[in-house]
This record gives sequence, C-alpha cells and structure tokens, in this order.
Amino acid sequence: MADVRTPIQKRSLEKKQKIINAGFELFCEKGYYQTSTNEICKRAGVSTGALYSYFTDKKDIF
Repeated sequence: MADVRTPIQKRSLEKKQKIINAGFELFCEKGYYQTSTNEICKRAGVSTGALYSYFTDKKDIF
C-alpha cells in the first residue's frame, strides 16, 4: 500500500480537514460501522483516491 501523505499546502490541509469533518459528522449520525469511506468521500466532496492519500483506512479517519 502507498504511503500516506502529510499535507503542507493550504489546499491540501483544507481537503484533509474536510475529510475529517465529514467522517466525524457521519460517525455521529450513523455510527462507525454503518459509515463507509464512500459516504465520507461524498460528504467531503473528494475522490476515493484523495481520501486514501491522506488516510490508510476508516479507522485512521476515526
């Protein structure tokens, strides 16, 4: 598996934060096990590839 990026640019930091916020919202609404990474991507407005460039898995977002 590819290494996880550490964002430096403002746009990248904002994208990572969007993923974290979307994950938090969905975990609160639906619970950890009922939330998928696809739902997190959709809520954050990012691609699946973007999510996995910053996080290894759903547990990492949690």
